[in-house]
Amino acid sequence: FGSSGRQRPPVGGHAVAGRGGAGRDAAMKLAPEKLEAALEALAGEEGQSYTELNLNGIRLGEQGAEKLASALASATSLTKLTLTANKLSNNDAVWIATAVQRHALLTHLDLSCNQVWEAGSLKLRGLLETNTVLTTLKLDSNRLGPQGSGFLAAGLAVNSSLRWLGLAYNEVGDEGARHLAAALEKNTALRTLNLQCNDIKAAGALCIAGALAKNSSLSELELTANEFGDEGAEALAEAMKENFALTKLDMFGCEADREIEKRIQAALERNVTTMASPMDWLTGKIPCCVARQ
Repeated sequence: FGSSGRQRPPVGGHAVAGRGGAGRDAAMKLAPEKLEAALEALAGEEGQSYTELNLNGIRLGEQGAEKLASALASATSLTKLTLTANKLSNNDAVWIATAVQRHALLTHLDLSCNQVWEAGSLKLRGLLETNTVLTTLKLDSNRLGPQGSGFLAAGLAVNSSLRWLGLAYNEVGDEGARHLAAALEKNTALRTLNLQCNDIKAAGALCIAGALAKNSSLSELELTANEFGDEGAEALAEAMKENFALTKLDMFGCEADREIEKRIQAALERNVTTMASPMDWLTGKIPCCVARQ
């Protein structure tokens, strides 16, 4: 952790804490065995000035997650929390979600590559239902399955702040896709949804297509490596006739006919053209739109 007015040398490990103020950040790397001391510092007066905390790969464990949750109550300036690859379990996710739920400034939470599963996602559902600050939630590679993604979808349906949701590699399947599609029909805040490699077949793609025909806020959708084939792609192409918000749809590896992808590409380009401001055209800052890479 950074000290007042200067930066200590790194001592190894993977934890990084950023201290805001005066246009610069103070940070240091922590060895895993220093985690307890780091959390004590975070809970103290010094921790009130930190804006970012990265504990990637530390393997907190249940006691560590509980202590972190307690420390977060004191870290009142924290806006970004990264806890990827920590082997966090259902119980750990409950501790973290409870702390975030009470946090007034945290906008970015990354729990990717953990073991949140169904029970943890149920607690995160409550977070989405009540939190009005969080804008980014990354849950890639957590084995949420259809049930876990269903819990999250229920929270997403009523959430008004989340802009970015990452659910890649979670074995969502067609059932989970159906739940998420139902949420997209109601949600008006989400801008980016990553569903890469989730075993979504034609039935799931049809549900997502139905949601896209009604959703007017989502701008980027990642469906790479979901083998829904021509049937699913055709449904998406038809939905794009009614959708004027989506500007990026990645379908690489979905085994769809190239001609169908071209129709989707044309619709995406139409949306980009419609949404671009005159200044975008003058500066060349036109959003990227791809149906296939």
